[in-house]
Formats: sequence, structure tokens, C-alpha cells
Amino acid sequence: MLIETLKTQRIQAMKDKQVVAKNLLTTLLGELEGKAKRDSVDINDEMVVQTCKKFIASNEEVIGQTMSAAVVTRLTEENVILTNYLPKQLTEEQLGSIIKSSGATNVGEAMKFLKDNYAGQYCGKLASMVVRTLM
Repeated sequence: MLIETLKTQRIQAMKDKQVVAKNLLTTLLGELEGKAKRDSVDINDEMVVQTCKKFIASNEEVIGQTMSAAVVTRLTEENVILTNYLPKQLTEEQLGSIIKSSGATNVGEAMKFLKDNYAGQYCGKLASMVVRTLM
């Protein structure tokens, strides 16, 4: 599970004195553990991925609004670390192949098939464009 990987890599970052990684992973783990406790749920890979995406989006927003090179550098480094916990994204060609083999006859069926079988592994805008091209 990704949560165990996060914990292990946080400890390694502490040992290696990687301040940005240590601080980021500590914050990420705190967010996940707090959410799990509030909602009385176990931390699963989907929750880790969603939280990483939320952190990346927040960092991108700050990067777009700041003039500080130091802040941009730190947030960019954080995003590189966070991206390692996200599933590999399907390419346009892979999406096309998957949609063709799904047997879907309309846009709704194709998008549902992708969501049910490949959640988190594709860009929604790209998938929608590919589906509309094929349907």
C-alpha cells in the first residue's frame, strides 16, 4: 500500500536530511491520518492519490501567483516527489485502444468503462476528446 511507502520514504528522507521531502511527507501523512480519523476509515491507495493530486493542484496555484524563485523551486520539488505516488497516466493511443476494445457504443458507456476500470489513470479531458473522436 502507498501509505507504507510514504512512511518508509519519510524515514529515509529524515535519515538523508532531505528537508523538503521530510516536511512534505510529514504533512501528507498528517493530512491522510487526520482524514482517516475524522471519517473513521482506513487509508487506502485511492485516498493517497487524491490527496497527492490535491497537494499538486494547490502547489500549482501558488506557483502561478508567486514571484519568489525560492518558493517556486521548493513547490516544484514537492510536485516531483508527489508525482511519484500517482499512477502512470494512459496516453492518447492507449485510451483509444482501450475504448475500441471496451465495446462501448456511446460516449457515456465509454466514460463509465474508463471510470470503472482505469480510475485515476487518465486525464478526463483527454479521454473525453478521444471518446468523442471515436464515437
